[in-house]
Amino acid sequence: MNLYAKYFSEFNVEEVFELFRFRQNIFVFEQENITEDIDEADKTARHILLRNDGGRLIGCCRLDALDPDRELQLRRVAIEKPSRRKGLGLRLIQRAEREAVVIGVHRIVIESQFYVRKLYEKCGYRITSEPYFDGSIKHVRMEKRLWFHSERRPVMVMPSLELGTT
Repeated sequence: MNLYAKYFSEFNVEEVFELFRFRQNIFVFEQENITEDIDEADKTARHILLRNDGGRLIGCCRLDALDPDRELQLRRVAIEKPSRRKGLGLRLIQRAEREAVVIGVHRIVIESQFYVRKLYEKCGYRITSEPYFDGSIKHVRMEKRLWFHSERRPVMVMPSLELGTT
């Protein structure tokens, strides 16, 4: 397994196509949710990619900047169906959190699909809203603080379960 982070500007054409096709298969076709998946935030986001030993993309997520107060949004978290329930989503989130800490982010927010919220709770995220619908899918807003504001040191981030990073 290979788990790594890249900015969009570092992708080649094949990687862009592969990432967008992967997300389309999950967020549009699998979830039968006809909404725009590709957006302007893809251009500036930090993308976290998970590949199997054969090099095939099996998971991804991205970190989007929200505001100048050192806050990011974790979005487009996806693991292919055959690879789910194996701890890979947890590892993907942990890698995203480490990326956020390195760049000095204080807090990560998520607009989680309701049925996935327990995964984020395992990672230390807390629910900050009542359930709501985004299109036809039930969501809840969640957040996790990564830094103690007064001390400028990281909050304990879950221990790494490295997969061979670059």
